[in-house]
Amino acid sequence: MKINSENHLINDIYQYDVVLLWMDINNSMSKGFLKYIDVNFPELKYKEIKSGYGDLRKLGTINNIKSKNITFCACYIYKNNEISLKLLEECSKAVKNTYTKSRIAAIQIFDNEILQKLFDNLDITFYNKEIVDFNLYYYREFNELRTKYKNGIITKEEYTELKNKLKSEQKNGIY
Repeated sequence: MKINSENHLINDIYQYDVVLLWMDINNSMSKGFLKYIDVNFPELKYKEIKSGYGDLRKLGTINNIKSKNITFCACYIYKNNEISLKLLEECSKAVKNTYTKSRIAAIQIFDNEILQKLFDNLDITFYNKEIVDFNLYYYREFNELRTKYKNGIITKEEYTELKNKLKSEQKNGIY
């Protein structure tokens, strides 16, 4: 188990075979990292909706959806808008049984000791630099670009190219 505090998972997503998504049973993908997934992998949301809105039988289970060479593993661990450790334990067993030889990534939602216990013997990286707000991510990226340009780290041409790329990603997703 590794912890990545340097990057956002969205920047490294294509390095992994499997990305765990912490989900509720209402198919909500409207905030943070899940919003990014919704925008950039729209077929995932469509397939997730087909799994049944509000179906209590999903609690503690996983749903595997392949998109763009990544398997997204929806782990249904939220009950009444709160993370359930019991449901996380059930999902971790399913993940361990399914993905023993895969490179896995997820957003860190519990402390290291709990995650180490639940996901031992897996090649898994937890990212603890969560995106709270999708638009805030792009705001920060634009500001970082502007600072690099003002400090002479990148040229005007590089700045313009990267800024346009960010605007396109924000509008259309990363493809």
